[in-house]
Amino acid sequence: MDYIKFIPLYGNCHKLEYATALSSGIDLKAYIKDADGNPTYTVIDPCGRLLINTGYSCKLHQNFEGQIRSKSGLALKHGIQVLNSPGTIDADYEQAIGVILHNTDAYNHYRVNDGDKIAQFVISPVSRDPEYLSENKRNGGFGSTGK
Repeated sequence: MDYIKFIPLYGNCHKLEYATALSSGIDLKAYIKDADGNPTYTVIDPCGRLLINTGYSCKLHQNFEGQIRSKSGLALKHGIQVLNSPGTIDADYEQAIGVILHNTDAYNHYRVNDGDKIAQFVISPVSRDPEYLSENKRNGGFGSTGK
């Protein structure tokens, strides 16, 4: 893929792959390790939300974006969604890819284990109106460009 390069942030990241040959999105997996680097888990409270690390950053070609989307099975079976679906990874964002998961269940906690499939990453072309382009540099993520 010459329009995207995924960059592992740790030596023991989970392999990124499409579930099938015709899948639109690459499965993103939770990267949750304890202080010694051992696999562990986290819990999303009922009606809660949590930022889950994937262990990767990426470099996108300037004419593409990454869209982070919910996994339909998680949504149907457990009420787990990507909160700002689709989440957007802009071409100039080069920090860690995190997924904001939301537990829509009002009564049950949801356990996310290291290595669980948590979202899909879809690569999509972008068109921009050159009249509005600026030389502003990105200064972070998750609301860093808004007020």
